[in-house]
Amino acid sequence: MALDPAWPPGRRRAAIAWAAELYRWRGTARGVAQAVELATGVTPEVTDSGKTTWSSRPTEGGAPGPSPYLTVRLRVPAGTSPDLDAARRAAELAAPAHIPTTVELAVGGP
Repeated sequence: MALDPAWPPGRRRAAIAWAAELYRWRGTARGVAQAVELATGVTPEVTDSGKTTWSSRPTEGGAPGPSPYLTVRLRVPAGTSPDLDAARRAAELAAPAHIPTTVELAVGGP
């Protein structure tokens, strides 16, 4: 598990303590949420297309159905600014490799 050297010691210890759990849920919305929360201290909302597909002819016509996606939304009070770069890195490492991942910031409001 790679740790960000800029993290304070407490966050690095927490990352090590959560390592097995993070790897267990890697590639799922739950795993992405856990990784982003660990990296930023903000509990995110994670939405995804929830679709899977396969083809016996992967080079013909592309995948059927809607395009897959994963969106991570960080809701924070006005005047706060979580580390979006850390959120993006954590989301991209925890998400499936073939899924386009977006991190959004929602300031204020519900």
